[in-house]
Order: sequence, then C-alpha cells, then structure tokens
Amino acid sequence: MENLFKAIQIQTLTGCNRSCKFCANSQVSSSFGEEMPDHIFDSIVQQLKKLKYAGRISPYLMNEPLLDKALEYKIQKIKKAIPKAHIRINTNGDLLGTKRFISLFNSGMDGIIIDCYDSTKQFNAMLNLVKSGIKSVPDVILQPKFNIRKTPIKKRFAQVYDCSNYEKDSPYLTNYAGHVQRDIGIKLPLKRSCFTVFEQMFVNHKGDSVLCCQDWAFQVILGNVAKDGLLAIWQGKILEDYRNKLSQADRSQLVLCNNCDSRNEKDMKYRVEK
Repeated sequence: MENLFKAIQIQTLTGCNRSCKFCANSQVSSSFGEEMPDHIFDSIVQQLKKLKYAGRISPYLMNEPLLDKALEYKIQKIKKAIPKAHIRINTNGDLLGTKRFISLFNSGMDGIIIDCYDSTKQFNAMLNLVKSGIKSVPDVILQPKFNIRKTPIKKRFAQVYDCSNYEKDSPYLTNYAGHVQRDIGIKLPLKRSCFTVFEQMFVNHKGDSVLCCQDWAFQVILGNVAKDGLLAIWQGKILEDYRNKLSQADRSQLVLCNNCDSRNEKDMKYRVEK
C-alpha cells in the first residue's frame, strides 16, 4: 500500500535497566515492567498482516527490549504473520549473552543494533560476543556496509556501536522534546521539517499511538490502535495537521515539535519552501 508508514515501534514492555543522563528515562517518571496486553499486540500483528506490511517492525519503544523475556515468542508471532517485515531491535546490550543473541535470530529477528555506552573496552567485548554468536547464525552480517536505515532490507545483520564518547552536539542525541536540557546553542523552535511523522508509527504498551519516540510523557495521543486501527490513525487529522505544518518547516505551533531540537538530513525531503 502506497503512503504507508515505513517503520513501526511497539512498546511490548515498559522500562529500562539504565538511567543515562542524556536520555529522557532519567527525567520522566514512567512505569517499569508493564507489559502490552496480548489482545493489543495480536491486534497490531493482524492489522499489519492485513496491510501486507513489508517495512520495519521494532518490538520496543522507550524501553530496553531485552527485559522482555517473551521477546522471542513475540518475534516469532510477527515473522509468521508478516514474513516480509524486517524485525529489528536496538539495545544497550547489558542483558545480551551469546545464547540470547542466537535465540533472537533463531526466532526470526532480522537485525540488532547494540549501543555500548560505557567504554571502548565494553564495545570490544560486545563485538567479540557477537562474533561468537554469528558462528551459529552465519547468514547474519556483522557491521554491514549497506544502509541499515533504508527499508525494506533483505539481509540480516548485527551492528555494534562505541557510544562512550558522545560529543556535545552528537547527531544521535536530542533534548527529547524538552525533557532533557542541552546547552548547544540551538534556538527553538527550529525552522525545520521532521521526517518522523511522514514515515513512522509508535505504539505504547496501552495500545495508544503516540506522536513519536520523543514523546516520553505521551502528550500527543493519535488514537488507540485496537479501537481505531493503525491505518485510520495514520491517515487521521492529527497527523495530517502535523505534516502540513512540518512540510512548511514550521514547528512553532506544534506540541512537542516546538520544544524539539531533533535534526536529520531526511527532514529536508519533507520541507516545502514558501
């Protein structure tokens, strides 16, 4: 289906085992260990199946995915119902061992991105762990050269990042729509578009579709996916209003966007010059 979202994140479980100072998890009070009800998860999967979805599915949102002990089972459900989807997670790797690495890929996962925040030593240890795991899943490419952000992807991969030396104005960091204070000399609101609302959907553990992954306080609820449906939400008025404003590079009147310093080169694709 044309004009469908290219990626969807699903919060199967709330909480993270870390509280990094650069992350909204250290600033926003939120629940820990609340699991998405089965009927909501199953509804999402069946809706994506009906849409013949072939984009990226990430079974996590604002949480550490490996805390979910049923993650492999959920990945199996997704892969069985939506075989053309690319299933990918991002993790801090703290709970990742060789056996878990192998079980995740054997369950049907297509990609894993591991961010090592502590040190280069930690990064090297994680890289060796992944190399060991790949011996049992040889079709997985380590540190791929292809663009992992592009969808759809036909190859499976594992990528490990050394994130221990973030610069002050790292492109990977944001202020999480005002939840994290960053003094980097950016004047808000930015006169810039944002690709997110044109390409991605985000569903929290309650089944509520939220504006984006910066919306840690769930300030902008687009609808409930079990009641309203993914497609109706994606084509709904709230997102239409955000897209219209952002296509003009106007964040000033948009909740969250007016306090957000997120910047991406893909944003320019959705900017319409006056």
